[in-house]
Amino acid sequence: MEENIDTIIAKYGQRVPKKPRKGRAIILSVIVLLVIAGITVGALALFIKSNQATAPATPVAQTTNGPAPNVVVNKIAADTTISGSKNYFLSRASTAQTNPNSDTATIVYKESGYDFLTNVTAEDGLRFTLVDAKGASNKTAITAAIGSVLKGAGFTEASQDTSSLSAYPTVSYTNGGTVCQIIDYTSAKQSILEQGVLCISHTGLEAAYKNVQTLLTKADPAIIANTKTVQQTMVTDGTKTLLTLTVQPKNATSTTRYYFATLNKDYEYIGSRPTPSVDNESSYTLSDQLKKNIADPKWGTFLTDNIK
Repeated sequence: MEENIDTIIAKYGQRVPKKPRKGRAIILSVIVLLVIAGITVGALALFIKSNQATAPATPVAQTTNGPAPNVVVNKIAADTTISGSKNYFLSRASTAQTNPNSDTATIVYKESGYDFLTNVTAEDGLRFTLVDAKGASNKTAITAAIGSVLKGAGFTEASQDTSSLSAYPTVSYTNGGTVCQIIDYTSAKQSILEQGVLCISHTGLEAAYKNVQTLLTKADPAIIANTKTVQQTMVTDGTKTLLTLTVQPKNATSTTRYYFATLNKDYEYIGSRPTPSVDNESSYTLSDQLKKNIADPKWGTFLTDNIK
């Protein structure tokens, strides 16, 4: 067995050898020093390796306190109650959906640090569509199974009133890193799509809220302080994108539309107008400045076709 450094020091330090010749003493001293140095270097290497192996990895923001959205959705899809149900077709909602238009692809959840509520495109999710529109519903059991999986993954139910923006009843869950919502679509006239579960990381949610705040501040720095809800809608045509933010102020029912357009990635503020309403005939009239901006040749007919 290899001797440790204390054993070697004790052996050579306490032994009283016969008086050697001068040359032999020098050689013996050199050997002792080399052995001690070798053991010391070996111990230091082991210490460094141990520290490297146990050093914590840099955490990913959205998974710091639990699994990421796609991992959560995989767990839900694998649940025996859900995977074994014969009543539904399951379809995956993923990041391939890049705009917030569809009610069945968006989460309505107020992110911490922001006073307004907005709709945000989910990063992942599942939709449950009835195999037979007149067939039996298994919604109660499916809802319970989804809730059980989420709680098992460290989620807790988060009570939020989303009715000001969501047309459907929702139940929200969060684990600190990810938000998931169970959505009941049966109130819609078409009842084939019965329910869904959508998930997004808090990192993604925070980015979406920050983007809305930045854009509205670009239009008017005073808007945000008095904003209650922001409804996002988007129209795309090739490289052109029109983002409309419909803002409802606090303590008011009327809304204003703010238009932003881009040919690449950076949105340009186009203008605003009251949301058209039969109660306000003037709301159908565009201001001269807005007419001028949407007629800019760089947009072709894209903006004039979509802002009327």
